[in-house]
Amino acid sequence: MRWGTLGAGPMLFTAIGMVAAQPPPATLPPTSLPPSIEAKSDTQRAAEPIPAPAAMTPTGDCAPPRWVDTHRGPAESAWLSANYRLMWLKDGPQQFPLATIGPNVVVGGSDIDFGTFNAGQVNGGLWINNCHTVGVYLGGFLTEQRLVASSAISDGTGAPGISRPFIDALTVTPSALLVSSPGVFAGSIVADADARFAGAEAGTLWNLAESESCSINLLSGFRYLDLDENLSIAQSTNRIGVPITGLPPPPLGIEDRFHTRNSFFGGQFGLCGECRYGSLVAGIASKVSLGTNHEVVEIIGKTTGLNSAPGDVAGGFLALPGGNSGRDVNNRFVVVPEIGATLGWQVNRWLRLNVGYDFLYINDVVRPGSQIDPFLNQKLIPVSTSFGSTSGPNFPMRSTRSDTFYAQSVQFGVEVKY
Repeated sequence: MRWGTLGAGPMLFTAIGMVAAQPPPATLPPTSLPPSIEAKSDTQRAAEPIPAPAAMTPTGDCAPPRWVDTHRGPAESAWLSANYRLMWLKDGPQQFPLATIGPNVVVGGSDIDFGTFNAGQVNGGLWINNCHTVGVYLGGFLTEQRLVASSAISDGTGAPGISRPFIDALTVTPSALLVSSPGVFAGSIVADADARFAGAEAGTLWNLAESESCSINLLSGFRYLDLDENLSIAQSTNRIGVPITGLPPPPLGIEDRFHTRNSFFGGQFGLCGECRYGSLVAGIASKVSLGTNHEVVEIIGKTTGLNSAPGDVAGGFLALPGGNSGRDVNNRFVVVPEIGATLGWQVNRWLRLNVGYDFLYINDVVRPGSQIDPFLNQKLIPVSTSFGSTSGPNFPMRSTRSDTFYAQSVQFGVEVKY
């Protein structure tokens, strides 16, 4: 027992020394709570509502910058429409009388009414981003080539007498070329006018606003228009009776052709939108194009059947070499506004039937009837007895006149969206 007690003593002192050698535990600093919280009991603090956590501010890709529009555009991804159009073009100017019977104008002398053109139109596009706010569009239209004609024809005896009026450039007095004359000449004159109109456009769309009842888009891109017209005047005159040789003379033929073509190339911008009320859809579009109109004027004339010159002779009656005959090209800056409205019926989610109206205006074009100069110097007219002389100025002259133009149409079509 004594040895056990004595052995335990050193061991006790050793353990105490090891504990004393360890560093003292770290002490926490005293907390300093607001007086309002220290004064409250645990029961009062438990009864208070828990404040909402402070809003976190996203960084990086978690939130877009404020200047980025993140609204959702239309639900469809692409669309395609096909329309049938009834189109009216502005009447072709033709104020100069081309043929008269006595005091009455029977060919020319009034603007050319082409009537109604049949036309086809195709439009389409698609949204190219996930939000359907940026897209592309493409479209175009083409009319038929419409022809109208007017004529005056005599009988076999040359009645009634038909003449082609003009103003003599040397004397500045009215004169005329005979087409038919009773007992002397039988003849006819025919004036043909034709026209065709076409266009195409392509560009980019931006959806500015979209809701269940309304959609608004901004567009910009390229616009092309093409107006192609002709005015041809053909005269045929036969001498009545049989000459001494026993053979009838060949018929005299005189042809004049005035051809104009306007090709517009320009930039385009505008707005289009639609409102929906159930299955009824109403839309409107307004566009303006600015650019260059490439204007081409071609004037050609020929005469056949002259006794002194077999074959074709350059120059007719209103189209004469040395005067206005030839080809002329000009480029002019023009403005082309257009406005249209549509009313549609949404048959189902992807099919819509449309009816609409469109109006387009061009402030500067060339047209065939405006290229005719009524002042003629007979030295340039192949059938004149003064042909080839050197007297007087070279008339007719090339015209510098330009006109305004418009086209309006009613359209019926179908549109598919998916």
